[in-house]
Amino acid sequence: MRTEEYNKHKILLQHLKSLLLLIILPLLLLGTLSIIVTQAYIKDEVNKNNLTILKQASQQMDLIISELETLSFSFSKNSNMIVALKNVFNKKELTYVDHKLFTTIKSYIDSTSHIKPYVHSLYIYYDNSNNRLISSGDMGLTSLDAYYDYAWYEGYLKEKSAKGVRSELRELQRYPSSRPESILTIYNNLFTINPAEADGIIVLNIKPDYIKDLKDSTVSYPDQGLIIVNESHEPVISYKLASEINKQDISSFLNNDQNFFSYTKSENKYTVSKYVSSQYGWTYISVIPNQSLYAVPFRLLHISVTLIVVCLIMGLLLALYMTRNNYLNFLKLVKILESAQSGQLLPTDLTKVKDEHSYLIRSMIKTFLEQNYLKMQLSERKYKIKVMELLALQSQINPHFLYNTLHTISWKAIALTKKPNEVSEMIDNLSIILKYAISNSSETVPLEEELYYTQCYLNIQLVRYHNKFKVNWRCDEDILHIHVMKLLLQPLIENSIYHGIKEKEVFGTISIKIVKDHSFLKIWLVDDGLGMKPETLKAIREKLKHGEDSLTNEHIGLYNVHKRLVLMYGDEHYGIRIKSKYNKGTAIYMRIPIPVTTMLLP
Repeated sequence: MRTEEYNKHKILLQHLKSLLLLIILPLLLLGTLSIIVTQAYIKDEVNKNNLTILKQASQQMDLIISELETLSFSFSKNSNMIVALKNVFNKKELTYVDHKLFTTIKSYIDSTSHIKPYVHSLYIYYDNSNNRLISSGDMGLTSLDAYYDYAWYEGYLKEKSAKGVRSELRELQRYPSSRPESILTIYNNLFTINPAEADGIIVLNIKPDYIKDLKDSTVSYPDQGLIIVNESHEPVISYKLASEINKQDISSFLNNDQNFFSYTKSENKYTVSKYVSSQYGWTYISVIPNQSLYAVPFRLLHISVTLIVVCLIMGLLLALYMTRNNYLNFLKLVKILESAQSGQLLPTDLTKVKDEHSYLIRSMIKTFLEQNYLKMQLSERKYKIKVMELLALQSQINPHFLYNTLHTISWKAIALTKKPNEVSEMIDNLSIILKYAISNSSETVPLEEELYYTQCYLNIQLVRYHNKFKVNWRCDEDILHIHVMKLLLQPLIENSIYHGIKEKEVFGTISIKIVKDHSFLKIWLVDDGLGMKPETLKAIREKLKHGEDSLTNEHIGLYNVHKRLVLMYGDEHYGIRIKSKYNKGTAIYMRIPIPVTTMLLP
């Protein structure tokens, strides 16, 4: 073979055609599929986003209205508060006791309204000879004649038989020289004497501008308009709505049976989404100009086309470069073969030839370095996950909300019997445990504190199971100051009750022993419950040893404490050791190091 037999221009063109086809076809297919997918699914995605936004708006308004209903319940069912407030309204001169009661009620109203940034003002009115009402803020106790906002009173007189929540959009002007402000007012009649006719009302004035500000963080498109329509089909809040959309258009939106549809007004097209609250009957409407809606896809299309052109140009240059190099390398190989066939010396530029081996070596080195870097990142991520996991093990819902709710329920329970009762005591114990759990979960606490909150948990369980079991404690006083991990005993006791004592269905005993041994605390927890069969015990030991998450659905107390001990002290030896015999009981043993700071204390 001779190099003269090859047409380098023909080979160059063949390589160019192959490379360009490999570049052009995928780009064309990608661009075409992108356009088709965008056009096919954009409406569904917009509908899903709008539905999410409208549901969020509905949830916010439903929460506001439900809070008003809760307040209304207090002022229509709490006889002590009703009688006290009516006396204040009807008396011409107030006694010291009246002033004290009024101050208490006023503080309750102010605390309810001031903590809500969307509340403008709150009125409570009962029919009285002095036409008095109580208002949140500086006004306090005042009369309708002296108060700047009295327009709602006429509506109250006309709607005394109305039940449920009513609302309207009003204009308030505090002073003749001040600028009027828009207020969304929600009414709820109070029925304290006659269930057919109200003798009082709660008026909640809301700042629509605050609710509009909340929507700035939820809307997906810059020109997206939102409309909130109340139970009377009156628009009460409009946000970024196009100027040409009026009440007639909103009525058309409400009368449309579809929840997602297109609307044309003055040659401008809009995409409308609608959501109706099942709780209060309010309607939430999203209106997006199509010009704004499709701006992002069009922009993406232009960017995609630009990228395709750039890629074609770069691909063409790359193809020319690679084809030229391949052709030159091919010529060098041909020269080597021709030289070998003819018995001539190899070409002097042989060392300049770059083959695939050097490329593979570089690729392997690069892959090796990248894998090592990824391993370092993975190790760092695992460490962060362990830290985060330690903080997350004790709470899976919003515990602050649950603690505050339990505290409120406890006071309600006491109010029903006028004194502490078994229900309020259980709730207090549960509140104490929850407050203990939601405090800094990464800190350690004195053993005495851990034992106290464990006893609160036992008080609850003893009531639940009607003293079906007893607990024997053995713990020396000289170790109560030693710091231990929070929630160390409660999950294990819970495991003994649910999987041991409860299953055996006879009176049971749980024995807890805590002693100090040099620089360690040794803890035993033994119950005479049902125990475990050998195969079950073996499976649990294996899962504890390998840290499998399958225990999270059963024996969660064992897994929780074991995993937190290992994470906190960094050694498997500080985890749980467990022994059990079927129909005899279960014994759990732990050994944890005593912190140096607490070892130095007496």
